[in-house]
Amino acid sequence: MKKLFLLAFYLILSEQGSTCICQHPFTYCESMQAEAADLVVLGYKFTDKYHGMGIKVVQVLDGVENRDTLTVWGDNGMLCRTYCGTFGMGDTVLFALHHCDLSGNGGGTLEKPEDYQISVCGVYWLDYENGEVTGAIDNGTTSLSLNEFKQYHSTCSPTGIEEQIPAITLYPNPIKGILTIEGLKGKKALYDSYGRLVKSTQTSTLDISQEASGIYLLKLTDEQGTVYSQKVVKE
Repeated sequence: MKKLFLLAFYLILSEQGSTCICQHPFTYCESMQAEAADLVVLGYKFTDKYHGMGIKVVQVLDGVENRDTLTVWGDNGMLCRTYCGTFGMGDTVLFALHHCDLSGNGGGTLEKPEDYQISVCGVYWLDYENGEVTGAIDNGTTSLSLNEFKQYHSTCSPTGIEEQIPAITLYPNPIKGILTIEGLKGKKALYDSYGRLVKSTQTSTLDISQEASGIYLLKLTDEQGTVYSQKVVKE
């Protein structure tokens, strides 16, 4: 049975209020303007994974993703994320996801840089049934057909148009020593698979020659405060 969106949303806020402090926009559009999603997909939960879940992708609505299954991480009791238990097995949902920041790893390596997370700091999921997207889409708008929603979604970005992603170049990648970042001015921060900050810089290079081999997450923040994420492989 489908969940009643608004009731579930307010329950999530009350449950997580003691461990998560952030602004909570009350509509999908307001949430996109506050912190736009990296990927918007129509999909359904097909398995549970600790504090996360596996999602089968039905359709990509915004963003770039070629995989048909994704791992999405939720709250473990200490994060500003939605509890993945909110979603019923097999229920089709519109998910607005962010690249995983690995903050749920603690001392483990469950979360991977290629995974996603779902925020509780706003409306980052909507119900879908019989061709209709329903929920707190915008002020006065609670239901749209999927095609209408696709058109409406682009108006929810901060500029009212689809965001133009800068041409960011990382090389070499995989890397053994010094990583060069071109195409973005601002802060560059490198995190390991435990979610720990390894190095940060305002320059265009990062020396990671002394770091262990593995997969790292590079978070790039431009001068306007927009954050982009890239995967880096250290040989």
